[in-house]
Amino acid sequence: MDKAKNGDIVIIFYSTKSIKNKIIDSCKQSEKLIVGHRSIFPELNNAIIGMYPGDKKIIKIKQPYGPYKNSLIFDIDKIHISDDLDPKKGDELLLHLKDKIVPVKVLNISDPIITIDANHEMAGEDMFMDFKLINII
Repeated sequence: MDKAKNGDIVIIFYSTKSIKNKIIDSCKQSEKLIVGHRSIFPELNNAIIGMYPGDKKIIKIKQPYGPYKNSLIFDIDKIHISDDLDPKKGDELLLHLKDKIVPVKVLNISDPIITIDANHEMAGEDMFMDFKLINII
């Protein structure tokens, strides 16, 4: 039986949790990955190399959603919010910013100004990934 190496296509099952033990994502079906590909977290790539099918690991991934950026907190005028919405502090909304739809969280409302946070809810936080190497194709 061969060990996983760069360039291999592997199949894994995984779950990810925040440092506060909140489940972020859980793979209900197997996930195919190419070891060494840029689209995989570097920590996961490094952990897979040398594993055999059936091996399990738990790894820590540093800020997978990037650092928390104060520049992504900003004020908008309520006039830019759809009339059918009545946002409250803590609500999550989808806003059209430039050519993207971005999820944001309402931090404060001081009519007519709404302060929103466009950071990912996990920005600035590390996470744990618990995974099992199912197969090397």
